Amino acid sequence: MWRATESPAPTPPPGRRRLLTAALVLGSLVAGLVPAAGAAASPGQSDVAAFDAVDPFIGTRLDTSQNKGNSAYGNTYPGATVPFGMVQSSPTTYRSSDGDQKGGYEYTADKLRGFGMTRLSGTGCEGRFSGFDFPVLPYTGALPGGSLPTAPADRITDYYLGFDHADEKADPGYYSVGLANGVDAELTATTRTAVSRFDFPSDGGATLLFDVAGSNNRVFGSEVTVDGDTVSGWVEATSVCDEGGRYRAYFSTTFDRPVRSHGTWQGSEVRPGAATASGGTAKHGAGAYLVFDRGARVTAKTGLSYVSVEGAARNAATETRGRSFDAVRAQSARVWRDALSTLRVDGGTRDQRVTFYTALYHALLHPNVFDDVSGEYRGYDGQVHRVERGRHHYVTYAGWDIYRSQAQLVALLFPEVGSDINQSLTEMARQTGTWPNWPHLNQSQQKMSGDSLQSVVASIDAFGSTDYDRRAALESMRSTQTLPADATLRRHAYQYATVGFVESRKGDSATSKTLEYAVDDFGIAQLAKRLGDEETYDRFMVRAQSWQNLFDDVSGRIRPRDRTGFDRTFDLGERGNQFEQATGYQYGWMVPHNVGALIESGAAPRRPCGTWTSTRVSWTPGCTAPRAPI
Repeated sequence: MWRATESPAPTPPPGRRRLLTAALVLGSLVAGLVPAAGAAASPGQSDVAAFDAVDPFIGTRLDTSQNKGNSAYGNTYPGATVPFGMVQSSPTTYRSSDGDQKGGYEYTADKLRGFGMTRLSGTGCEGRFSGFDFPVLPYTGALPGGSLPTAPADRITDYYLGFDHADEKADPGYYSVGLANGVDAELTATTRTAVSRFDFPSDGGATLLFDVAGSNNRVFGSEVTVDGDTVSGWVEATSVCDEGGRYRAYFSTTFDRPVRSHGTWQGSEVRPGAATASGGTAKHGAGAYLVFDRGARVTAKTGLSYVSVEGAARNAATETRGRSFDAVRAQSARVWRDALSTLRVDGGTRDQRVTFYTALYHALLHPNVFDDVSGEYRGYDGQVHRVERGRHHYVTYAGWDIYRSQAQLVALLFPEVGSDINQSLTEMARQTGTWPNWPHLNQSQQKMSGDSLQSVVASIDAFGSTDYDRRAALESMRSTQTLPADATLRRHAYQYATVGFVESRKGDSATSKTLEYAVDDFGIAQLAKRLGDEETYDRFMVRAQSWQNLFDDVSGRIRPRDRTGFDRTFDLGERGNQFEQATGYQYGWMVPHNVGALIESGAAPRRPCGTWTSTRVSWTPGCTAPRAPI
């Protein structure tokens, strides 16, 4: 079981459960990462323990044999992280045969683009996943005149690292690889710190390149400074899908071996002995290289922060506290063993258990802690805030992808994390004045369909994670989603709110948007009911039945429609168009909150759902929603 212990952050209020010892050693891992009562389990009758069943390489290969609306590529990564960690220390790949980079780790590649600090798991936007900030490349070649032979800004591929899968190993919280240049690289992590070990061969150089402007997507500025045995800096880059807002990340790295010499590069200019460099919009446009003794075994501790360089340095110092690489690795493994033990499965084959526990492992990679050990975090408004004592501020939510199951799983296994997630989303709404549905880090973005984070909050609340400002969350949902709806980010929200559906002529996955909005409104209604707000419950419960405005009695199916009627010529087997990354046959079941009425549609007697007045909507239980006229 998880045990309470001291935290480097301020002391939580009495009665609030806190971190296990192993998590604290990793540096205030996740306040509230405590299993629900009775969740921890013994290994059971299994030939493979939960930790050993995780295969981090699952989901890293593009399957070209599959015909999918999106890429048949999991975009997972084999690198080192801890549950909900800020840091994801992982390799990212390059395929030299065609220059393919994918933006993540892809199994058929033959080279590594370095070991980065951040990654996203499971996103679309192939090649534009974002993350992979501050990649580090170990280099063993000569330094003529103390200078890199070529500027990485001009030809970064010269420094990419050959490798073979036979020389890789990955466990939760740990990754290692033997590189073609003779370097053995190992990665582990705490919540906010990447701890990396590079064992250089005795017959070559020992140089580490910090490609500060080497982020996956576009960069808009970067700086690097070498000060004794410390290198630090920042980069400003675009968020997931290479669109939306820009985030700024900071790092600070210290070493357990002395830096014998150093230099920087700025654009095409390599500058031996220089201590600073800055870059503009050029990828790989600024960085530093540090030289160690030949054959050195170097441990680098790199703190990450989204507030400041000083915050990054404090994170690393607090979380590692002088511990060795092996000690941090052992603690990270203990954290994962405890987290994975919250679910016990009996029976099944070994392969089935690997599938199960690897899926559970992936489910605990996001969302991510965003506050420094000081409690400071940079909000969506660009201002520095401080999280309440004993809690964490979480970021990065793929709303459309997580509201059906992953959010509920997190709340079920870690109720206090669920409460912190809901408080974080409430703060997001407070700081932005609305509800973005795919925020990455502290950047508001709209991806996919629906207002899914409202469903996330309502679902997590339903699973018992209620230690957050529930009324503020509900008020924000109610005020942004009622007419005139001028603060909503829902596309075509005015039409949906007035006539009860988004007409097909809008395009833009119009039909599935209606179905998604209905689910979102159901979540709002249920949260309102739990808080005793009957008026909001009535109003949104009626709107939750808007799916019926798309049900065609003639064909007995949910169909696209516009103001003139249903489109009965539309091929429901067509993927995309009217249905987000799916067909009409799949979305035809997208009424999880009223499946019974869906099944009975066209056969059951109809009773009106409610009545509208200028001040109130009354809801009749068991009814079917009044249809908008065809």
